[in-house]
Amino acid sequence: MIGSLIYLYENFYNRKNVRNVKEGFKGLIYSNYALEKLEKAVKFSESYTNKINLGDAYTERGRYEEAIKLYESCRNGIFNNNLELTQKLSNAYFLNKEYNKVIELSKEIEPLGEAKIAYAWALHYTGDTEKAESIFKQMDRRFSNYAARLEYASFMIESGQSNKASNYLDNIIEEFDSIHTYEKKLKSIVLKEAKRLKKSINK
Repeated sequence: MIGSLIYLYENFYNRKNVRNVKEGFKGLIYSNYALEKLEKAVKFSESYTNKINLGDAYTERGRYEEAIKLYESCRNGIFNNNLELTQKLSNAYFLNKEYNKVIELSKEIEPLGEAKIAYAWALHYTGDTEKAESIFKQMDRRFSNYAARLEYASFMIESGQSNKASNYLDNIIEEFDSIHTYEKKLKSIVLKEAKRLKKSINK
């Protein structure tokens, strides 16, 4: 897997997880101690919330198979078609390079956000590049959807459309001239990644 997905995952998804753990465990990050508390919570009560929290922690640590097992165990009863759960599972399958599983899940519930990005890449990695591009195009909206749009640029580069990707990244970079200073600061990581991708084309 190339492109900005790992970069964005590390900088957005991980930050969110750290914030959630701080809220739940009074400032602890995913240290061994915090992970042990999550594991003990599941042993004490295999509730949906406990298993999801532990699954998120395993995903954060790259223990994707264990995360998948927990997420799958939650898919029953009222949670069988739960959108958030399905998207967590889809992302874990993608990070574990089980691309066909990602595609299968997309047939059950329409993927959104990160899961839709994972779905597009999964299509590409299983040989359906044309459909993958159509999915990326669905997420292409100016002044928004920056994670998906950076992934689309990475997809163009990987699929041999470097000139198109370069122009596309120029458009993203130019958008930052038109947004408020505060918003620009919040999204500085997007601009940084767009410039990194642009530079990688020009090497």
